[in-house]
Amino acid sequence: MDTANGRARAHAHTPESDEEMTRLVLRVRGEYREMPGLRLTVRQAARLFSLPPDVAHSVLDELRQATVLTCSSEGSYSLTQ
Repeated sequence: MDTANGRARAHAHTPESDEEMTRLVLRVRGEYREMPGLRLTVRQAARLFSLPPDVAHSVLDELRQATVLTCSSEGSYSLTQ
């Protein structure tokens, strides 16, 4: 349990700050740029990047909002063309 705020941490990689979230976003963006054909669902991204699914979703959605990624109707995230 995180005694500073009284809530349990679900996973060691859950971002605790905006700075940590920014690092995750940059890391995931870099992976997509290194592999331009990469198409991942939230579940696949969570496994690949060792993140809880809710964090993976937040990261992918932030990149989608920044128009770095696009999300297909099937829920796969890929680089925006």
